[in-house]
Amino acid sequence: MTVMVLALATAMQAGGAPSVEIENFIGTVRVEQGATLEARYERGGSSADIRNANAALYVDGGETMRRMRCFGGWRDQRVGRNRREALSFDELPILIITTPNPASVELDDSIVRAELGATQSLDLVMSHCSTLEAGDVSADASLAIRGSGHVSVGEIGGALNAALSGSGHLSAEDIGESVDLAVSGSGDVELGDVGGDMEVGISGSGEVEAGHVASLEASVSGSGNVEIGNAPGGVQYAASGSGDLSVGATTNVSVSISGSSNMEVASMDGVLEMSSSGSGDVRIEQGRASSVEARLGGSSDLWFGGIAEDVDIHVSGGSDAYIRTVTGQRNIRTSGGGDFTTGG
Repeated sequence: MTVMVLALATAMQAGGAPSVEIENFIGTVRVEQGATLEARYERGGSSADIRNANAALYVDGGETMRRMRCFGGWRDQRVGRNRREALSFDELPILIITTPNPASVELDDSIVRAELGATQSLDLVMSHCSTLEAGDVSADASLAIRGSGHVSVGEIGGALNAALSGSGHLSAEDIGESVDLAVSGSGDVELGDVGGDMEVGISGSGEVEAGHVASLEASVSGSGNVEIGNAPGGVQYAASGSGDLSVGATTNVSVSISGSSNMEVASMDGVLEMSSSGSGDVRIEQGRASSVEARLGGSSDLWFGGIAEDVDIHVSGGSDAYIRTVTGQRNIRTSGGGDFTTGG
């Protein structure tokens, strides 16, 4: 097989991180360590435009994603505008990029199977049935996954900003700074520990799992679920669907439910605020609350197995509230079939 070398080596400036930008490409991409910054095609690439200057490599694969589709399952995946003309990844171009240092990689408007190794930063817009595996990312990662794409990343030293629209999957190990996630569809996200704050928005049936986070702000409109480890900076949760939230140990808890969503917290130590007008329940297994303010309507329930100081609770409709121990002032109002009980 003839190997086409379509870019010449570029000398790297001492200490500088190279940049690699790829767009309008369909096929396999591999980023490997090498002595110089270089791109070559092992197969195909006749329509490619490659520019290499000043530690910056640009590759335009010359393809358009308009009306492009994926056919078949994972093992026999084919890409094309119709089933008859679709090609497998074994037939599509192979692009090899070498870089002497971890590069800042930007991939846009492409359908790929990619192996990137370690990178300085990562900026991806992937569509259709793309899959990508990357090693550790030193700085930030920005990921947009459209369709059924799968992305797997090692540790991220900076922040993660990710948007999934479709049935895609994202997994990453520990993240040094903040996380901002938007999931629309049935996509799922699996993350390790998060060093900063985490913000999650789900509109659909997506699933999000993460380890410990600094704090959590989650919004769910649909049947999506969120499962988090400890959140010492507190939790804010707004739900207007049937999705559920599960959290480990935290401090302040603020929750608003207008659907059938449920929230479970292992323990808390702070202020508890709850507003519900649906059938969703909040259960906090143990801990302390300096104050509890709850407005429960519909058929929602609050169950707190810990100790609360001052409580201000209004229960109406078919809702119920239970607090194991109340040590301070009580302002309790019930109407309809609502009820408040305490163990002490």
